[in-house]
Amino acid sequence: MFNKRTDGTYTRPSDPFFRVMANIMPTRAESQVLYEHTFDADILTDYLKSQHNNPSGMTFLSLFIACYVRMLKEHPQINRFIVNRRLYAREEIHIAFVIKKRLNATADETAIKLVFTGNETLQQIHETVETEIKKNMMTDNENETDSLAKFFNKLPNGLIRFGVGLCKFADAHNMLPKAVINASPFHCSMFITYVKSIKLDRVFHHLYNFGTCSVFAGIGKTITRAGLAQNEFTAKRTISVAYVIDERICDGYTMAKAFQTVEKLLKNPALLEQSFTQ
Repeated sequence: MFNKRTDGTYTRPSDPFFRVMANIMPTRAESQVLYEHTFDADILTDYLKSQHNNPSGMTFLSLFIACYVRMLKEHPQINRFIVNRRLYAREEIHIAFVIKKRLNATADETAIKLVFTGNETLQQIHETVETEIKKNMMTDNENETDSLAKFFNKLPNGLIRFGVGLCKFADAHNMLPKAVINASPFHCSMFITYVKSIKLDRVFHHLYNFGTCSVFAGIGKTITRAGLAQNEFTAKRTISVAYVIDERICDGYTMAKAFQTVEKLLKNPALLEQSFTQ
């Protein structure tokens, strides 16, 4: 009874060491590990150029989101989270990211959380991403996350502190209402910070102790670096992604296989054009 949640199924780790780890490191802040992965930007750019006849206009963001959705589908151990020292597995894939409604310092930001099954094609994911971005770019539009934030913002600081504390307690004891979980960007499979869009290199973003996000990905801008090809130094255009991961969700071998899948997909993005097959 006490292990039931609306956003995940209680999973007893097969390795007893992981139950011990969750007690040694009860929060994400102390269990996060950092990993950086660099990709060939020309492969991705050439693929996007090949899609220019597509009226929807494929983007880097859609490409990365589709890649991560496929990775989470193929490696469901990554789509897990720890709450109150217990391990849970998600059935759906939730990807969250933040957009700025206009590129200036005073413009509002809004968080978007998308839900996928993992069986979607690249084109289907791109259409979903673009539809949600366009809808949320409207200055008068307000999503569930905005509504929740504005509700708390109307309260005095003391009540905000009490309300947030109550949400944390309810979440830790599996009593947080489903409506709040659905609206919260902190309850997701992966949070993406797409700093490439503001011409910033990759950043390592911390995990939040509130919520269920176990993986943060910071996608940086395209940078020209010195590379080695056929024993000669040459200029190479790259994109780096910085990951911060909760090490309690799976072992290192599983994590390595997952990011090998990411590398395979970003070396050949055409693989994402078809639905996932087991």
